[in-house]
Parts: sequence; structure tokens; C-alpha cells
Amino acid sequence: MALQWYGRLWRKAVDPVDGPAQLWFRADISYPGFSRDLLWGVTDIEYYGGLDDRSVRFADNRRMLHRRPFYFAEYGCANKIAASNTGTAVWCLDAWFRGASGEFVSISLFHTKAQRFLVLR
Repeated sequence: MALQWYGRLWRKAVDPVDGPAQLWFRADISYPGFSRDLLWGVTDIEYYGGLDDRSVRFADNRRMLHRRPFYFAEYGCANKIAASNTGTAVWCLDAWFRGASGEFVSISLFHTKAQRFLVLR
């Protein structure tokens, strides 16, 4: 697995260094059940696509069985501009109650249906 190989290289470079900097190796995992324990001791935080009970159980098992600190979060997309923000707030609270460290909300800059670009000035 490529993430495991790069993560081990990261660990070899970062772990021996002392100092105030806290550097984490992050991975975005769409299906956490696939990797199981392959990334234990390699990643510091993992972002899961779709936080279900099985993903939470895997994360809890990892915290109990592996002594290295581990964090996870969920990634998804933001609500539409015209929609209420309550859905996003509930999503964040649900993930927090399940033990997630946070949320990563991806916002698409290119909307294919309307063929529009967001220009930042």
C-alpha cells in the first residue's frame, strides 16, 4: 500500500527529531475497513468518507490496541448556499459525539451543471 510506504518514510524522518513542531501524517480514507491495521503507527489522523458505526468501531479499536495517539475526522461537502446551515451543524455534532476530532468540508470551486467558476479577488 503506497500510503503505508510513504508514511513509514515520514516516520523515519520525523520521529527522531526533537523540538516544538508537531508534524502529522494525514491520510484520506474512503473505506477504512479496507486498510484495517495497515496504517497503525503510520498515520496520526485519518479523514473518513462517510462516518458509520463500523468506521467508529475501527477507530476505537485502534485507540485501545495501539498505544500511539490517533485522531480521525470525517470529510464531506458543504450545504448549498441557499440552504440552512443547521444540517452542517448537526453533521459536525454527530461526528463529534461519535469521537471524531473534526470535519473537513470540501467546497467545489467548479460546478459542472452551471459551468461556473468561482473567482477570488
